[in-house]
Amino acid sequence: MTCHTVLALILLSLTVPDARGVSDLRGVRMDLPSLFGEAAPRQIVDNVASANLNAILCTVHPSIFGDGRFQEMLEAAHAKGITVHVVLSTIVAGAIAPRSPAPDRDANATDSSGKLAADWLCPTKPKVRQQALDFARRLAALNIDGLQLDYIRFGPLDLCYCDLCRRESEAWLKAHPGLSREDWRESVITSLAAEVRQTVRSIRPGIIFSCSTWTVGDGQQRTNLTPEGEGFGWRQGQNFAQLRDEVDFLRPMLYSCMLCRDSEWIVEMTRLAMRNAGGRTAIVPGVALTIEEPWKACRIAPGELTKIVPAIFQAGAAGIAIFSYQSLFSSRYSHLGYAEEVRRLFSRP
Repeated sequence: MTCHTVLALILLSLTVPDARGVSDLRGVRMDLPSLFGEAAPRQIVDNVASANLNAILCTVHPSIFGDGRFQEMLEAAHAKGITVHVVLSTIVAGAIAPRSPAPDRDANATDSSGKLAADWLCPTKPKVRQQALDFARRLAALNIDGLQLDYIRFGPLDLCYCDLCRRESEAWLKAHPGLSREDWRESVITSLAAEVRQTVRSIRPGIIFSCSTWTVGDGQQRTNLTPEGEGFGWRQGQNFAQLRDEVDFLRPMLYSCMLCRDSEWIVEMTRLAMRNAGGRTAIVPGVALTIEEPWKACRIAPGELTKIVPAIFQAGAAGIAIFSYQSLFSSRYSHLGYAEEVRRLFSRP
């Protein structure tokens, strides 16, 4: 057992549950049902357990309903003491309701030229908000442990300029003199998060509710670091100080390789997130081992996680969400030894 492993175990053992009961979350991200094409439900759970992880955070789509494989995985996970948090891609077309054959004016976002965006939804539109609530409600009726909103924001920078967004923002700004369109966007996103939380808690009072966000700078309220660079995320409606009051934990996406940052940046951003959380919610950093999309393909060096994990727990993090399952267990990455590194990090004496 290495000194890094011993330190990680000491820090984990000293982690104090926060007021909302989130602590020592050792999770892995995956996408369902697509992952079932690579691994059977019980194999997925066995792999997660073998790495000494205790939580599954799975992006799900409407096709999950009626898919017996999800229920099989859920039951197998609970049998091994592994919690399951479902993740909703809130504004991604086709992610919260079946995708329309063509962009839907009642749902899809609109760019500044008036063109509908095929891949993105508008979080202002009643149809989208209702779809998100309906999807969350159906998921909460399952025996899940947590529900997380991902993509809980407006889409790319030129979205959304639909007629409703223009009318709503103009009316809001008249009622809130001195504030900006970005402030209005934040009110849209925060209110949607609050509505989803209230909906799922009405069905499953003990459910853990969380949001995934971009990163946030020192003393800032708005998340502001995205793959496009600094200063863009805050225009998408994510207000860290508002969202922290709606959730049991926030998962800032500290995907260092995608953002061309080093491992120390992950630790520093965890410290910043903890300060900005102000003790009002827990912080569970998302750490990417590999990114597969061609335009941002990258990976962290083997051994880096052994440096990162003890440091983020020392900074006060309530857990870690590793991206992704394939990075740990796919044969494509087995030569990097990530799974064994995680297994050592979280082994118990």
